[in-house]
Amino acid sequence: MKFVAIRELRSKTASIRQDLAQAREIVLTANGRPFALMTPVSPDTVEEEIQAIRRARTRAAIDALRAAAKTAGVDALTVEDIDAEIAAARRARRKRP
Repeated sequence: MKFVAIRELRSKTASIRQDLAQAREIVLTANGRPFALMTPVSPDTVEEEIQAIRRARTRAAIDALRAAAKTAGVDALTVEDIDAEIAAARRARRKRP
């Protein structure tokens, strides 16, 4: 995977565009930190590529939520436990001034 500074992107756009065709992915950096990912697309597949990226991000978010639930020990709550938590939160909300 190739890393390119944003300044380099500004000054060497044409060569980076050629590199992208071969590398398939380029990580853009600012101040040495990654902030964006470039990937080639075609006019025929751009929507599908965007949807695939969104699905991957959604999957990663769900995995992170599941891991956090497991760490917190709430991954095995029953429906009754969940209903009780919701009821307690609603009661607490109603008691606020």
